Amino acid sequence: MAPHDEFFFVERENMPCQYELSWDGKIPAIVIKMHRDFVAGLSVSSEAPLILHFLSEFGFSAFDCFRANLFGEQLFGFDGAFQKIGEEKDFIIFEAMIPQVEKQLNEACRECDGSKQDKNFEGEKCLYCNGTGREWAMDWKSAYAISASFTVFFVLASLRPYKKHKTSCAFSQLLTVETITEKKMHGGSMSGVYSIPLGVFLSSFEPNTEIVEMTEAMVGAWGKMFLQTNKCQRHNFWAKVDYPNGWLNVSCPGDACGLHPADNWGPGEGYKFSCHNVDSPMQQIVLLAGLAALCDKAKKEAESC
Repeated sequence: MAPHDEFFFVERENMPCQYELSWDGKIPAIVIKMHRDFVAGLSVSSEAPLILHFLSEFGFSAFDCFRANLFGEQLFGFDGAFQKIGEEKDFIIFEAMIPQVEKQLNEACRECDGSKQDKNFEGEKCLYCNGTGREWAMDWKSAYAISASFTVFFVLASLRPYKKHKTSCAFSQLLTVETITEKKMHGGSMSGVYSIPLGVFLSSFEPNTEIVEMTEAMVGAWGKMFLQTNKCQRHNFWAKVDYPNGWLNVSCPGDACGLHPADNWGPGEGYKFSCHNVDSPMQQIVLLAGLAALCDKAKKEAESC
């Protein structure tokens, strides 16, 4: 086993950036920027056990893998979940477009028979179809494809913390993430580390400050997947620095679903975060969108200083 001083511990020391997450609210999509030095060291076979498991478990049609490297590849992940959109300086850029999960069918609603009205309450819209008069169905597969692709990517990234593999990037990794993708309770669980620069940035906020950009990104991702966000659900979206030292809590719809600090830390340090009740790939995607928006805000404000 390698000595600890051969690894980067992102919460305690600065690691040159390997990858970045960013949010594009217009598409909407989570953008993944990979440093060329990082990409050059990545390799995964389509016959790897994790890949074969996901293909079998979720019935994906294909896995587009890192062959020699990603410099010429246009796709990565399951069913083309990550699409290459360009290059920027030393980074190769992919995007994971947020899928439409809830889809309307050309069938009359089983509850209101297409009338759009609640049978028991005159003048009230049917809650089952939300007043559309049509049936709805859930396309889980598209969300699972994105979740599983992120899981594979984050596993690959976790294998590159060695100092001898550091990139030539001039700025530091802002955060690292780990996810799982399973068909069960807590099947979208995620955890990670906020780096020293991000921890310091979060500590600059007064307690009980909402990070609006994170909230808006999460609402936008949810709205694309489910076409709409009702008033009750809207109150479940928030990202707040609730306490001193950058104590960030994040929430999205579910049974107390969200992200929270996982340990204590001191001034000038980063810290680990974990999740609670992230059961679905949709919740995971929403939280990743929020983290991507956080990275955007931190970078923008750092560059303006």
